[in-house]
Amino acid sequence: MKWLSVLVAGVRNRLADCKKKNSYDSLLECENPQICYALSFLYTHDSKKNNYYQSEEILNVLQNLIRKYISKGSNAISGSRRHMCPLIQTYHLMKNYLDDFETELKLLINEFAKTYFGEIKNRENLTIFSSANIGYGTNHLAVELSGLCAYAKYFESEDIFDNLGIADLKNYLKSFFEKFMNDMHPDGYWAECDGPATGYNGLTLSALHKSAYFLDVIDKYRDQFVVAAEYYNYAVFPNLENNLILDGRMLQYRAEERISAFCFSPSSRSIYEVCMEDLERRISDGEVFSGESLNNLTNDLVLGDLESSDCSDGFITAKDMKHQFGENFGFIKKNGWIISCCNLKFIPRPEGHWNLDYQNLFSIYNDHFGCVVNGGHSKNDPELSTFSKQFMSFDGYPLEEPMSKFIPHSGHFNFEDNGLNLFREYRGFEGLLSFVINNENEMELIIQANTRLDEYPIDFNFMLPLSYGEFLKSSNQSILLGDKIINTSVSEIGDTILFEPEENHNLFKKCDSKRMRIKFPSSAEFSWGFKRFDTYNLKTDRHEDIKDSVCICKIPIGVESEKITFNLDVIDG
Repeated sequence: MKWLSVLVAGVRNRLADCKKKNSYDSLLECENPQICYALSFLYTHDSKKNNYYQSEEILNVLQNLIRKYISKGSNAISGSRRHMCPLIQTYHLMKNYLDDFETELKLLINEFAKTYFGEIKNRENLTIFSSANIGYGTNHLAVELSGLCAYAKYFESEDIFDNLGIADLKNYLKSFFEKFMNDMHPDGYWAECDGPATGYNGLTLSALHKSAYFLDVIDKYRDQFVVAAEYYNYAVFPNLENNLILDGRMLQYRAEERISAFCFSPSSRSIYEVCMEDLERRISDGEVFSGESLNNLTNDLVLGDLESSDCSDGFITAKDMKHQFGENFGFIKKNGWIISCCNLKFIPRPEGHWNLDYQNLFSIYNDHFGCVVNGGHSKNDPELSTFSKQFMSFDGYPLEEPMSKFIPHSGHFNFEDNGLNLFREYRGFEGLLSFVINNENEMELIIQANTRLDEYPIDFNFMLPLSYGEFLKSSNQSILLGDKIINTSVSEIGDTILFEPEENHNLFKKCDSKRMRIKFPSSAEFSWGFKRFDTYNLKTDRHEDIKDSVCICKIPIGVESEKITFNLDVIDG
């Protein structure tokens, strides 16, 4: 197992962290037992790379963790779908080492299986597994399915499924799994709502990969898994962060775990290998990973090791390449620049805060800098939508309050030899973006808006690559983005802003670090302290902590188009 040493080192860091705290209790983070699978795998896996094989320390830690978890009884099950599969895998490996509480763990697992089989059974008539149909996340259902498939593989017949024997259970799960695979979008993802959500899709793909393994049907669905794996050639940047164009949940995701399915394709296998190299570096630097991450790493190693280790170039490593997912997404890589555009049509659903909104239309990455503009989709945030307009009248009628229009509707895009063009229609106006890659050091973004003459200007918005503690830096001054709200403009600080490159801007090849100088139109405005819509925090205090804010650029677009120029700047010394 090529990367076993990464898991060994990761567990070593975690145990050392516990010893500093004089307690192993922290291994059960929020009563989460997922680390048990990582520990049980190392305890039972005989390898020269594994100094935890038959380790007394590991055995004692495992036994104590399992006893504590069992003591929760029925409280361990509710909302704990991610716990089921690693508990079953732990039981399978450790049942001969659990002394007097092996039966208790088995009874708890039976209750898990009974509970989540009911969730699957309740949804057996569905053929489209969108969040709205399921009643919760698509990824949730996939995780429940993987736990039940593990149960069907490792447990003998138990009278907990309304007289459904284990053979019948396997056939039932295979049928349900087939419907799940049939619901995969042709581009290679499972839509959470109207489109992809890369972070959650990674969880869905990982769970379905495990399910196929437990049901012994990987070969039957191999072609689909190859498509799903190759999707990540475009969903991931060379710094391993996800391209947020493909994530409608506004959730930053880094390719570092739940990546076993990447190994189905040689091009995405290259991403898997770089991910492991990056994990090895971070762990050797002392980083401590959560129990859930170590559980995911264990699955990635075990399942990834079953596939070919062949690697090939893909979009990330290509010199020049264009690709599109139907009419929804377009990608071009040229001279070290990666430009992505979004033309996905979606249905705004104000009744649910979990719904996905695709309001950001583009992203820009450079090999020598990192993410220049990643943006990310939000919900109910006109300030983050690529184009927006506050109307004071609409359809010929005056309005007492301004009406925001910022949801894109129909559109289209086309490639040029040195870039691409994107057109999107909005309610009341049109937005056009033209990306022109002049050479390896310069690209331009030309912005145009079409509307009635009395409705100009239309606002163009995007997030700058800056975060808390960094500086909005021009030739005139340097402004700290700290605890104070900031509003400024080109007229105050100048039209050219200097940005520092990311520390690990390209993990696939050695590239010199270069700053980015962005020249803005004279009307550009900058603001710091804006809080994005957060589906995980709807509390009234969500705006109070400025550290999670973003820095926004707004450019009013009139009858004439405006231009932003991006130039790389070599770092001296």
